[in-house]
Amino acid sequence: MYSLRNLLIPMIFASTLLSGCGGNIFESMVDNNSTAAKKEDARIALDKGNYTEAVRLLEELCGTDTSNLTCDEETQANLASAYIADATNLDVLRLIAKAEEAAAGTTSSFTTVSTLLPITDINACASDPTACTITDKMGDAITILEGLLPATVPANPADTEKNLYLQLAVASAVDIAVTIGTVSGGLNTDGTPVEVPTDIDQATLTTITNDVNNIIDGVSGSGLVSAELTNDINNIKSEIDSTPDGNVTLGELQTYITNLYLQ
Repeated sequence: MYSLRNLLIPMIFASTLLSGCGGNIFESMVDNNSTAAKKEDARIALDKGNYTEAVRLLEELCGTDTSNLTCDEETQANLASAYIADATNLDVLRLIAKAEEAAAGTTSSFTTVSTLLPITDINACASDPTACTITDKMGDAITILEGLLPATVPANPADTEKNLYLQLAVASAVDIAVTIGTVSGGLNTDGTPVEVPTDIDQATLTTITNDVNNIIDGVSGSGLVSAELTNDINNIKSEIDSTPDGNVTLGELQTYITNLYLQ
């Protein structure tokens, strides 16, 4: 069985030896404004942890309308990864690696994910949701990944699809943690909600429902239904959608948050 890190084959910012008709990447990179040069600069920025710069460079290639991007699919996937990294301060590979380590410990499924995130930034979102950029970045990443994947999980997904499905599952679990933190007055240092919200709007329920269904597809499509991290992600999904019917109700979400709060 593949591990999570083995599954994520080097598709993220994979180098292309040839570009154009008979040219090579080094020739095209003489022009610092070329597509190849911007892709390479974005890869370097991501490697250095300069995630905002990576996003900026990739948005120059793809645009900012995540439902109608103007770049190739590989670059779209790179942009989704950059959005996740910019939101969480961890690139996708490091996020998955750290989540695997945490999943092997004794934390709850939710706090396995939430404690990896920038809790100070999430708490700022709780104070002023209108100024929250984390949710925007995660939403953009998820929209891109949804657009790159088929509507129905194939019986035998290609390796590149497995990678994208895994990213979708992880991104959706992160989005759940961020959303719960935002509506619950923030997160404590142990990753649990500060309070139980008395009022949750329909937009939040829709977001959580979408995330739950993406986790179902993501875990199934990645093929990693028994890995420690995917078990935790699955637990988050099943504990929220307790019915389960793929539709998260107000009562289900409040019960889930209450149980987290009482930990």
